This record gives sequence, structure tokens and C-alpha cells, in this order.
Amino acid sequence: MENIKQTAGNSLQDETQIQGFYPIVGKHGRDSIKLLNDGETVPTVIQKISSSEKEKLQKFLREQEMTADWETFAHENGTFLLHDHRVSEYAEEQALEQLGNTIEVYDLVPVGTDMSGLVPETLVNCGYLDITKEGFPELELCWGGRNTNLLLVTEETFENLSENLTPQTFEMSFSVEKEQESGCKNRLKGMIQTENMEFQSENGYAEQLNLFQMECRSDLLLKESEYIQTSRLLLLVISGCLIFIGIMNFLNVRVTDMLLRKKECAIMNRVGMTRKQLQRMFLAEGIFTWLLLSVLTLTVGTILLCGIGWYMKTEISYFVFSYPIKEMVALLMILLAGSILVPEIFFKKFYGKADTK
Repeated sequence: MENIKQTAGNSLQDETQIQGFYPIVGKHGRDSIKLLNDGETVPTVIQKISSSEKEKLQKFLREQEMTADWETFAHENGTFLLHDHRVSEYAEEQALEQLGNTIEVYDLVPVGTDMSGLVPETLVNCGYLDITKEGFPELELCWGGRNTNLLLVTEETFENLSENLTPQTFEMSFSVEKEQESGCKNRLKGMIQTENMEFQSENGYAEQLNLFQMECRSDLLLKESEYIQTSRLLLLVISGCLIFIGIMNFLNVRVTDMLLRKKECAIMNRVGMTRKQLQRMFLAEGIFTWLLLSVLTLTVGTILLCGIGWYMKTEISYFVFSYPIKEMVALLMILLAGSILVPEIFFKKFYGKADTK
């Protein structure tokens, strides 16, 4: 990171690190891991979360009213077992029985080491949490939390475990200005290649087994550029059709309403209502309808847009959401113009013979 900071300078932004431990789960605690589908075959790691993420998790548990031991997790040596929908329905009752059980963890040691003389650290099972569950908070999880048994701990518990376990950095991410990206990328690739070659040669591993891996959003964008352009064109066509149908439907409702009320207007004209007053009445109704539609678009529509943007961001790492302010304003202006012009045009056409006094 020091080398990257020297290259990027002040353009380095959004620096985050995901830290934890690679533990060996002891005899007391394996039952908690075995309860997860493929729990014994996928890797198990301990990861800490920040105080802000801790608040998000507490809010989620409170809203979902889930069975969990929050006090032990927040103030003692508790842990939540995070998984990607790997607790089957028939095992849910067994998962509840595991709450409060001790999970022994040892520091990562070479294969064949005598474990009998090692003193384990202990964690308390505070509950199982499915990261795929609707409403689960957005947490920075190593490898996205997929195909991994994640033992989640607080910053305080992480510090206590650091006395006997070796802290690891699973992942780090940062952003740089576009002008600095090429230099940072080349320097990182060189550093990673050197470290991976040393790791492979010192330990006798194959070339395919790398210690470090790098992922650049710009590379992902370039790789998926054709797919993105095709999808964007398709979505623009669909959106354009939906917008056109929506505008025509809005105008059709206004025109149909005026036609159906032709007899009503004739009666109002006979009792003394002038053509200008009738026209103003239709104009006021159109503007009121437009105001109601604008409020719904800016509230419900905005919530739906932001929700879709959040969902897409969780599914596609390079997705960037930007609120369509200009498009929204243009759409509302078109509807406003329709609300003003349609009564004028159709009133002249169908009520042109009405009394003009």
C-alpha cells in the first residue's frame, strides 16, 4: 500500500481492508460447522466487522426478530456464523440448539503439527445468519461471503484473538483517479507476480496456486463492454417503449375524460358557464393530475429506482448507479405540456360551437 500511495498520491480513495484469521476449528465446535451444507469442505475463516457494520447488523436482527444472542456477540467473545443459504430447513431446529455452544479455534499451523500442546481460543455460537436473506445488510465480506464459513466477530473480539492467532488481511480495495489507474495497475501486477513466484518456489506449489490475486473494475468493464452495450441498447428500447406507452396512456385518459363529459359541459354552458371557464376547469384538472403523478414518480418511483440500483450493485461488482435527474425532469415536462395543450386542442375541436361569452 505504501508503494501504491507513492504512485497514486492524493488520488487514493475509498481504501478498505477486510481482516481476520485462518483458524483450525477444534473438536469442540465442529458440530456447529458440520451443520452447514458443505461445512467441512469449504474454508472457515474468522472476520471482523466495523462498528458501523455492527450497527447495521443489530438493526437487521431487531427488525427480523431473529433468535440470536446479541449481547454475547457485542460484549463478549461471541460469533455469528454467516453462510450463503446453507442451512437446510430440517436443520433449522438443530441450529437453534447450537446457540451458546463453544467453538474452539487454533492458529493456522503446518500439517502434522501436534495439536495436543496448543491452547485454543474459544468463541460462543450466537446464531446462524443467511447473507442471501432479504434485507440482510450490505457488509464488506471476504470473497463476497460465498462458499465460505464466516465466523463474524467484533473489533474488540478480534483484538483479543490477536494475542494468540495470527491476523490476516483477506482483501483490500481502493479507488484512484483515471489518470493514475494505469500506473497503479502495472506496479501492482509486477509486485503480485514477484510475490506469487516466491511463494510457489519456496513452498513447492504449482504455478496455478497464487498467494495474491488482483481484480480491476476497469478490466471487468472492458471484458464485459460488448455485453454492457447490448444490454444498455436493449434496456433503452424497452424503457423507451414503456415511457411512450405511459405518456400515451396519460393523454388518453385526459382525452377520454373530456369526451365523456361533453354532455356535462353542454349543461354547464346552458346554466351560464362560459367557454373560457370550462377550459380553465379542464386545465386545472389536468395540472392537478400531473401534480399527483409527479409526487408518485418522485417518491415511489425514486424508491424503486434506488432499490433496483442497490440490487444490481450487489449482483454486478462494476455496476454504478446514477439517478436519472435530467430524464426525470424531461419526462415530467412532457406530461405537463400534455396537461396544458391537450385541453386547449380538444376543447377547441369538440366544444368550438359552445357559447363564447
